[in-house]
Amino acid sequence: MPIRLKTLSRLFLLIFVLLVPVFFLYGYANWESVRAVKEQVLSSNSNRLQFFRSQIDGNINQIVNNVFSLMLDPDVKQFSNSYSLDDLKYENVAALNRIRSKLTHLNTASGWITYVSIYSPTVKRLINSSDLSLSNIELLPPPEDQGIKWAYKPDKSISKSVFTTTLVDPFSRIKRGDEADLFEIQFQAHNFTKMLDSFKNEGRNDPFLYHPSGQHILNSTAEEKLVATVTAHLDSQTLLNSQYKTITINHEEYLLSYIKSDLLDWYLVDYEPLGPLVKPIMMSRTIFFITASCLGAVLLFLAITLYRQVRLPIKKLIISSTQLRNGDYSSRIEGKHNNEFDFLNYRFNEMASEIQHLIENVYKEKLRSQTASLKQLQSQINPHFLYNCLHFISIMNYRGNREAIDAMVTNLGEYYRYTTRLEHTASTLREEIQVLQNYLEIHRIRMPSLTYTLDISDDVNNVPVPRLILQPIIENSIVHGFAQKSGPLWIRIASYVNGNRLQLVIEDNGSGLTEQELDKLRLSLSQPPEVHEGGIGIWNVHQRLLLQYGSSAGLELFHSPSGGLKTQINIIFSEHKE
Repeated sequence: MPIRLKTLSRLFLLIFVLLVPVFFLYGYANWESVRAVKEQVLSSNSNRLQFFRSQIDGNINQIVNNVFSLMLDPDVKQFSNSYSLDDLKYENVAALNRIRSKLTHLNTASGWITYVSIYSPTVKRLINSSDLSLSNIELLPPPEDQGIKWAYKPDKSISKSVFTTTLVDPFSRIKRGDEADLFEIQFQAHNFTKMLDSFKNEGRNDPFLYHPSGQHILNSTAEEKLVATVTAHLDSQTLLNSQYKTITINHEEYLLSYIKSDLLDWYLVDYEPLGPLVKPIMMSRTIFFITASCLGAVLLFLAITLYRQVRLPIKKLIISSTQLRNGDYSSRIEGKHNNEFDFLNYRFNEMASEIQHLIENVYKEKLRSQTASLKQLQSQINPHFLYNCLHFISIMNYRGNREAIDAMVTNLGEYYRYTTRLEHTASTLREEIQVLQNYLEIHRIRMPSLTYTLDISDDVNNVPVPRLILQPIIENSIVHGFAQKSGPLWIRIASYVNGNRLQLVIEDNGSGLTEQELDKLRLSLSQPPEVHEGGIGIWNVHQRLLLQYGSSAGLELFHSPSGGLKTQINIIFSEHKE
């Protein structure tokens, strides 16, 4: 049963579970704080805008009411009836001066710079606070039929831009109809600039008046680029009577508020950057995250230290123990930790060394036993193989096929010269391939439908390998794979180098094995001799490779794409055991 290290993982998980709610709650509280600030500022701006609108409407209403009061003045009532263009009597001039004095008073009564002009269509005379001429002048603009409508007349200079409207005297209209007296009211847009400056009052906001036609009146310190961006945003919207929301300008959030003045049909707009308002909150958040990051760095450092001082040594011990259990008796624990694990590692290495020494002694004895088994196997295989070859030679002699006899005798002689040389248990790959060619030629002569290909790199020809590791696999393909197979038969032998590993791949197009049969054959390769069942040929090859090169060597069996069997021989050719 595998050992799993869960203590440290659970500790880290516990720390994570404890820290996540803290971050979540702080983040939520921070978000709520920002939201509350937004709502508070928007509410405050709403109240201030409503108060500012009431001031504007109050001043306008005061001016209009003063003009309506002026309509009731006796001198004004007699203006269109008593004064002719040529009548310059003292009484008339005195009356005109009194009217002018009253108009001058109206100009300053509301606190705004205001101009009121009176025009009488009957005598075609205009009088205002600065004009006493009795000459004919142009008619004033006609009054609006649907209430009081203020028109804006812009100028390059804000001091010359004015709002104007024309009122009709209702009393004179009853008497004279279309020739009723007209009262023109003008006040400078600069009045609004002063009020906007007062409304701004050194705050972060930047109020201005806006009309959907694209006109606007700014305070004296307005940032025109930002105002242009805000007005462009308003132009793209369907405006309500009032609205309060957040917009983004140049990647920065602004609180935008506007409210409509029904008297002017203009909007009072105010915007304010959100950043400075929530700066203390953001600063607090930054300090928190910096502190949390430092704490996280400290915890990470402690975790790494704990990992290196505790978990890493334990992990190394477990890995080495697993390798030892899997048969790698050369596994050792390296490195020093300057703690109690050094003693534990030393004892483990000492134990592994003793086990390796004992196992190697057993392996050597077993290897000698396997060598004897190999020689016995050769003595069992060779007579049977020889009888078949001699029988073939006899048949070919009867048929008079001397060419087949010569080829058989030549290859058979080379084959037996190699296999009967029992004084050496190792050879080179070149020698193994040569004797394999002799063996395959013998079978090709007997089976004309058999072909074979050799794809062996010259770089590996001199690699030392155990003797007779290829012949049993080829024999297995011919005897078992081709026994029930008709048609063209082929065998392919190829070499590959992967690092320090030599891979020899033998593939055929024989009848192959089922998945269950292949699994059974794979299992039989690792069985000990006393329980192994079946042929000893490829089992002997696999066991000799394991004994000589370790657990990384041996045979691997696969299904061939052609339907036969694919066998891969793994040999460690740079660090093999002598």
